[in-house]
Amino acid sequence: MKCREISFSIGLKKYYSIGFKNDLGGYELRSKYFKFSSSPKALTMITSAHATLNIFEGFFDFLSFASLVEKYGFPLTDYLILNSTAFMEKSIPLMEQYDYINLFLNND
Repeated sequence: MKCREISFSIGLKKYYSIGFKNDLGGYELRSKYFKFSSSPKALTMITSAHATLNIFEGFFDFLSFASLVEKYGFPLTDYLILNSTAFMEKSIPLMEQYDYINLFLNND
């Protein structure tokens, strides 16, 4: 997984969050107090040369699905976490490399 604890300061206040690393080295950051990302903002690909790609809008959706895969043994696939729907169009060339695509998007 690409999660880790991230600590940082804003002024004199120290914060901690879950950080999910993207493909350009930035992080999606979440805590009970905030939801934001560090630069650079980008998508996250997790590949193992499978014929199926599962696409998630956000990393918490992906982490929830990953826990189900581990528990119930769903077939393994490659994963694309958009980290923002703004990356959907940019990721189309990545999607075209797969025989099958499953979308797991939010309802908003």
